[in-house]
Amino acid sequence: MNTFSQLFREREKVWFLKLRSFLPVSPEGVLKIGNGFGHLSEMVRSQNQNTTVVDVAVFQETVNKDHVMLYDGGKLPFLDKSFDTTILNLTLHHIKDSREFFENEILRVTKKRVVLIEETYDNLFQKIHLVFRDWWMNSKAGQDCDIHWASYFSRSEMTRFIQDHGLRLVVRETIRHHSYFKELLVIDLP
Repeated sequence: MNTFSQLFREREKVWFLKLRSFLPVSPEGVLKIGNGFGHLSEMVRSQNQNTTVVDVAVFQETVNKDHVMLYDGGKLPFLDKSFDTTILNLTLHHIKDSREFFENEILRVTKKRVVLIEETYDNLFQKIHLVFRDWWMNSKAGQDCDIHWASYFSRSEMTRFIQDHGLRLVVRETIRHHSYFKELLVIDLP
């Protein structure tokens, strides 16, 4: 396991401890969109064996290669309301049209809850710093990921987006990370 994989494993363990109480128990299904090194996906699977993981690529250091379903990054290959809970960990901002994807795909395949861990910002300086660090960390970790300037949410945009879609914010935990923020958002569907 390389240094970045170990670093991400420790960070994902912290997030898992925060989100695990919001996961359904088996046999209710969980969809994990985005896998990275796979540590959080495997932690979720340890609590709910009925976890499906999708990503657009599997990286050399991925720990759960046999549990990742590859897809094209567009339409999710599942029927409507296939999963009770959908989880995205630092993934939404890597999707070109993140808002449209959330509206058309995440909400389509999810029955009850979305657990979102996302990096957000309040001003242009924070956004520039966030986008640069995201590109830099992914590059150093050997994870070639697309960077889409318009796919990042400010904290106020995230609040409006949730409200505008009639969703209910159950938990929002905001942690300052450098000049920007990392947030855990637990969102229930109507």
